[in-house]
Amino acid sequence: MSKEIKMRKSFEVFEPMQEYRKLSSKQYPQARHYKIRALSVCFSGNRHKYTREELRLAGRSLSDRPINVNHANPLKFPDSSVLDSEYNEAQCCIEAILRIDDARVNRLFSEGKIHHCSIEGHARSATEINGVAPCGVVLTALSLVTNDREPGDPSTSIELFAEPSEEISLKELGEFNESDRRFEEVRKEIAAEIAESQKEASKP
Repeated sequence: MSKEIKMRKSFEVFEPMQEYRKLSSKQYPQARHYKIRALSVCFSGNRHKYTREELRLAGRSLSDRPINVNHANPLKFPDSSVLDSEYNEAQCCIEAILRIDDARVNRLFSEGKIHHCSIEGHARSATEINGVAPCGVVLTALSLVTNDREPGDPSTSIELFAEPSEEISLKELGEFNESDRRFEEVRKEIAAEIAESQKEASKP
């Protein structure tokens, strides 16, 4: 009997999502976090045919990549960046988690002026059959597409999943601060031990 394969839901691989918020909350307290559908198995607007196999192999290469707007206007990296990405077999698309620490871009999203995104990358080779089928795809950046532009893949989407005020609870922030304090205490203890050892070693 063949084993049934469970197909995961959208963004399930990134759960618990609050972990991404925790990692950013201290250094980027005003950042917003978004979940996006970055690219699906499709013929894109520029007649590129992205196959299931190519997107499966390329899915994680979007992680830790920079972000820009309309394939220009790069955002400061890594303040704004792709935190994680993965190909979703059930949805036939690449999904990702973004951190945006740019007030202008976050305002554009709040005003309903950004609904889509587009990928940037390169391929090792390409086959021309009713379009261009890239092979060996590596994704190198993500571009947010404003509403006055046409995305190459209209099925892409972007959705806010945490406002800055929701990033971390006071309890969680206290845990982070306590961890920092303990680290500083250990650092001082080690420094004191080293100094004492050097003092003993210098005695005649």
